[in-house]
Amino acid sequence: MPAPVCLRAVLRASDPAGRCKKCITDSGPCALPAAVFNALLEVCARTNDEDRAAEILARMEAAGVVPNEQTYEALSKRKSLRSMLKRTFGG
Repeated sequence: MPAPVCLRAVLRASDPAGRCKKCITDSGPCALPAAVFNALLEVCARTNDEDRAAEILARMEAAGVVPNEQTYEALSKRKSLRSMLKRTFGG
C-alpha cells in the first residue's frame, strides 16, 4: 500500500515563504491551489497510482477546487484516471 500523500510537504515545497502554513489541518481539507493538485495528479498518472489519485481527487473535491484544463491534461494519458475524474466531478 502506498504511503499517504503528505500535503504538508507539498505545501512547504510550493510555498517556501510560509504564507499558507495555517491552511492545512489534520481535521479537514485545505485551500491548496489547483496547480498543486494538478502536479500531484500528474505524478499519479506517470506512476499509474490509482489509489493515490482517488485520494487526491477526493481532497480536491472536498476543498472545492474545480478541475481545470491542466487537470485534464495531467490525466490525459491514463483512461482509468480520466474516468475517475469524471466520476468524482460529474463531468
